[in-house]
Parts: sequence; structure tokens; C-alpha cells
Amino acid sequence: MLSDVHRAIVRDPTSRFWAKVDIPFTPGSCWTWMAGRNGDGYGTFQLTIAPKRYSAVGAHRLAYVALVGELPEGMEIDHLCRNRACVRPDHLEPVDHRANVLRGNAPAALIARRPTCPEGHPYDRIEAGRYRRCSVCRHKNRQIH
Repeated sequence: MLSDVHRAIVRDPTSRFWAKVDIPFTPGSCWTWMAGRNGDGYGTFQLTIAPKRYSAVGAHRLAYVALVGELPEGMEIDHLCRNRACVRPDHLEPVDHRANVLRGNAPAALIARRPTCPEGHPYDRIEAGRYRRCSVCRHKNRQIH
């Protein structure tokens, strides 16, 4: 079954979309979205969904659907190149939300990638199914209290 995005691509001439993409001659370079971007730097494109009905869609998502195919259910696009304005399909990978967040540079991702506690001990325990702890500090804290 086709998504609204895919149906709109079929209806909307793609030349309007690709006119907004800078494709350099350098092999492997990003294809940069040159038109509107949202506050986070992702390219946006207005699609006609129905007469007098429009929807803003991520340019990277639209390029992926047009050139690769539908995104699997529950997946979102990760920019492997870390360039949010890139629409080059081989720079885009469908991943689940958790993987996408952990690959980024947000505070939660940086903390999740830390191998040691603030005291420098390796995290070697998982408590309550999700909290990382180190045995040394846990033992120290139990003796103090």
C-alpha cells in the first residue's frame, strides 16, 4: 500500500523537487537541499496531497521514497553523512527511533555512549532494566548511607 508521500510523488511532477537540489560533480558528495529548511536544518518540500490541500514533507524522506522505496513501518531516516540538508539516498539509512537518537550528538546520546561513570569506573551494571551503574560507586554509596 502506498503512503500519502508516495501517492503525492506520483501526482506531483518531480522536476519541481529536483530543481531544488544541488548535485555536485564530486563522487560521494552530499546532494544538498537548497530550498526551505525547518528550524533543525532539515529540508522541507510542499506536496499537493489533494486539490487545495498541501503537506510539508522532509526533503530527505521524499528523496528516499522516490529513489529507493517506501520506508519500513516504524522506521525513520538517519543521515549517515550527518548533513541534515542532504537528500542523497546512499547517505540515508532507515533506522528505528532509538538508533537514530543514539547515533546523534544530543545530550542523551552522548551520555549513553560514555563508557565510564563520572568517577572514571567502567559501567558494569544495569539497574531497573535501564540505568547504567558502576559497582565501585554503588558499593561506596551503600557504605556511606
